[in-house]
Amino acid sequence: MYKEFLIQIEAKITGEFKLNYVSYLIDMGRDYNDPKLIKKGISRGEDLLDAYKEVYNNKQLCKLNYYIANGYGNLYHLEFTKKRGWQKVLNNDNLQKVKEYSRDAIKYLKDAPIGLQKRIWTNYANCLSTLGRNMDALFAYEEVLKLDPNFSMAIANKAIAMRVFADISGNYRDAIYSETYQMLNSVKYRPDLIANGGIEAKYSVEKEIKYIESVMDKKNLSKKIEHNPYDLSKLSLFERFYIEFCSNKQLFLNFHIHEDICEASIFDPVFIRLWLPKNEESVFLKLAKPINQIKEDYAVARLLLVQSQFNTKDLDNINQRTTFANTKDNSLSNIYIGLLKSAFKEAYNILDKIARFINEYFWLGIPLNKNIYITSEKLWMDTIEKNKWIKNNKKRLKLDIIESNNASLYALYDLSLDLNFETGYYTNLRIMRNKLIHEKLIIHDNNWDDKEDYYNISYEKMLKRTIRLFKIVKSAIIHLINAVYNNEKRKQSFILNNYEFQDGSYINQYLDQIHSIILEYSYYHKI
Repeated sequence: MYKEFLIQIEAKITGEFKLNYVSYLIDMGRDYNDPKLIKKGISRGEDLLDAYKEVYNNKQLCKLNYYIANGYGNLYHLEFTKKRGWQKVLNNDNLQKVKEYSRDAIKYLKDAPIGLQKRIWTNYANCLSTLGRNMDALFAYEEVLKLDPNFSMAIANKAIAMRVFADISGNYRDAIYSETYQMLNSVKYRPDLIANGGIEAKYSVEKEIKYIESVMDKKNLSKKIEHNPYDLSKLSLFERFYIEFCSNKQLFLNFHIHEDICEASIFDPVFIRLWLPKNEESVFLKLAKPINQIKEDYAVARLLLVQSQFNTKDLDNINQRTTFANTKDNSLSNIYIGLLKSAFKEAYNILDKIARFINEYFWLGIPLNKNIYITSEKLWMDTIEKNKWIKNNKKRLKLDIIESNNASLYALYDLSLDLNFETGYYTNLRIMRNKLIHEKLIIHDNNWDDKEDYYNISYEKMLKRTIRLFKIVKSAIIHLINAVYNNEKRKQSFILNNYEFQDGSYINQYLDQIHSIILEYSYYHKI
């Protein structure tokens, strides 16, 4: 019956209703579990984008991209209910389309109604979370809460994303658990939680609360959390600027992305947390060294970025010792520009160190003398059909990755797709890095009005992209540390639950006697 109704409507579609009709088709397809109808709505929407992208205003483009993203999201959920599991998430075309069109909707967000902005940011954050990218999702949920601090779905989902990283939060582990616990309890009975997320949202909140209660003392979870302001008055001008800049741009390696400047928000405490045998530290130390190097590189790159923004008499005088030609095109060459470029290069280089760590730690098979990049297809994919006459052989994600059941490793894989040199959303960052290292990238002052290309960029855009890169690298570092923690925890759990003695008793009954066995087995053997 609804199909006959659609035929009648289609005969009368004109003007603005063409755009709204896309949403109508997608919503009806969702309500009737009809993927063909959803695909019809998506197709209509994509045709309108192709035909009227230069005609529609920002508000219309925002709505249309949001409708299309919703359509792909509905297709994903219809498929996912039939077959659950990470194999349905990884390389899922519909999820990638949700991510793509949500980002396009965000580009045109400025003139959209607040309610629509909230839905777009929430859906985008949910998509990132589904892909394992909970750190990136935290940033998106925070955008929702800036619009509406009481939006229950965003509060709940942000709490769930934060909880994922609690165990790698160093001294702030208990505080993260307590904060997420209190956030979840604050919304579990709110009517708008069910109104926006359905009864499943309430069940998810209750499930998270029970999990937190299972790993923490319930009495401690209810204690009031206080974030005392950090006293900046006794710091030097530069150190104060450093802390304020990094805190404002959310560049510290922690999860306090919403607090004012407090002690917990201005340090980099994240690190692997392992259950270790008595008197044995070799596992931790072996893993700690490359993690130390990555965090050190990030801290230095961040320092370069801050120095590029802080003029001092000493650096001004040093800058005067180098002669630069006036090229009469508003291009900038000085020590501060050099620091900004160096910060960008050093930050991007961390991604390739992360790739090398992934290859070695997860035993992905690339020889150590080979170059490895975060975007290297050989890092993530296996060729399943080899034919020298076929240019593009069939490939699949490596089984070691698929079977790892490690959401943070999947997050790093999805990030590699975004950074892909040809098809990634952040292609421009990879191109900029290559130009900086191998050729040239000229930065111009903000009065420069020539057309931007791969060799020229305005100062404002360079700074903006550098800060964006730092947030990407921050997320990658945190996901790497969490991936290691998840893997070590999984291996230890396997041993404790499956190592059986001849008399039928299990290893977890003899923990004090078998520390050396656990140490040797958990690190040197794949499980």
